[in-house]
Amino acid sequence: MQKSLNDLERFLTGRGYPCRRVRETTLAAELPTTAYTNGQGGRSIKVHLSLDPEHGALVIDTPGAFLLGETKHKEATLDCLNAAAAKTAFVKPHIDPLAGDVRFRVDCVVGNEGLADDALLQMLTLIPQTVDRWYSPIKNAVEKGCFDLAEAASPPDEDHLRSLIRRAGGVNRVAALLRINRRNRPGQEIDPSAN
Repeated sequence: MQKSLNDLERFLTGRGYPCRRVRETTLAAELPTTAYTNGQGGRSIKVHLSLDPEHGALVIDTPGAFLLGETKHKEATLDCLNAAAAKTAFVKPHIDPLAGDVRFRVDCVVGNEGLADDALLQMLTLIPQTVDRWYSPIKNAVEKGCFDLAEAASPPDEDHLRSLIRRAGGVNRVAALLRINRRNRPGQEIDPSAN
């Protein structure tokens, strides 16, 4: 359970996420991506983690994910970000007008016991997954003024699930296997009316 930035830093470094303090209240880390390309041409995204004690939250933010610069396509960019926000759980894209960039943000509630380790890792991995998924549509909206929502690839879990269903022989076959599995669990009574 993480309760302070020192706890976060130890935990993340121990899990292979090198991070460093950029301010007294903020940690910076870099997460690998597969589709997203940063401004230096690398396949990673910078994230800032900071505790918000007033709201009892850990904020994970990605400053400079997409630089707007002098884009003439602000309406298309905003439309694309609204679509991404509507189709994405937990991670919300937004425009920071002062910095002139598009960012992705996750707010994690931190209870009295701190933030659970698995919850932190899950929220942290959602950032590169979401950025990879929406990279092409957002980039096209910023640069060309148009985007195609079909370019927002399915989340990896959804693709994996479809693959498993195909390998098992389809949805009906998976449903049958699940019914058989439920019936054959030791220690559970079998309902004779279940088919």
